[in-house]
Amino acid sequence: MDDFFNSSEHNDFTEASVSVPMPGPLQPRALRELFLFSAIIFTFSALLLKFLMNLQTAFLLRVFSVSFTYKLFGISSSFSSKWPEERIFLVFGLSLLVFFVAGVILTNLLLKIDSMNWKLRLSLSWLAFLMTMTLPMGMLAGIFFYDGFGIAYIWFIRSLVVRVVLAVVAVLIFIIFRPVWVSLFLRTAYSSSFLSKQENTKLFITVSFVLPWLAGVIIIIPFALLHHAWIWIVYVLGLGFVIIPFFGNSIPPRTFTITKSTGKIFSFKKPLFIFLFSLAILWVADFFFKLSF
Repeated sequence: MDDFFNSSEHNDFTEASVSVPMPGPLQPRALRELFLFSAIIFTFSALLLKFLMNLQTAFLLRVFSVSFTYKLFGISSSFSSKWPEERIFLVFGLSLLVFFVAGVILTNLLLKIDSMNWKLRLSLSWLAFLMTMTLPMGMLAGIFFYDGFGIAYIWFIRSLVVRVVLAVVAVLIFIIFRPVWVSLFLRTAYSSSFLSKQENTKLFITVSFVLPWLAGVIIIIPFALLHHAWIWIVYVLGLGFVIIPFFGNSIPPRTFTITKSTGKIFSFKKPLFIFLFSLAILWVADFFFKLSF
């Protein structure tokens, strides 16, 4: 990865208007910090989304007086095939639909709002992307696993062929709408240098979108394995259908209103250590924290 960030064709660019001493946005150090910052945002956004979905499911299970065991990033219940259909849909299907709709709304808002701090925009863009992808990736995972959303998906659509067709169509729709995600993440650029040339635009998308997803997947999978959450693994890996094509394809430059950064990406020292330490705390908490209802 260091070879990628140290590519010589990007080393001659600087941001002349920056008032606080910091490396130019296309310099290797700045690109490494951008990658790390975006990877942190992606990882914590994915964990937050999983946590919120668990809370919603736990609330619904309590409403229906169903016994379950709750952990920070995992939940298990005594599902019965004798449940009425509306309970199956509400408990296992509603959360994905709610977050999908919220993701679509947030995406549209971010595309319409011009002035916003780039760090906040990047954070909200990752959250919007992950929420919007809950439905198609949930359908994809529901083909194989009778768990979580897969319970509702398999229960209501018994035919495997139909489930496969619907899931493939859903994923293809979001692949076709890939330019939306390009626009969403290009708007998070904190320097006009990233939009000045096609290679710079491609570099920005790679460093802020593609590589952070890859790093986040490596981090999130151990959390999923702790709960045998195979659907969660399919979800984060399935995002690659939308993300990976960005790595090799050309991305024409676009013109956006840039909220230029005049400071360092990280305002504190040793961000990687703090990030890993925080993950370790979450891992331990997730491992030991358990409530039975």
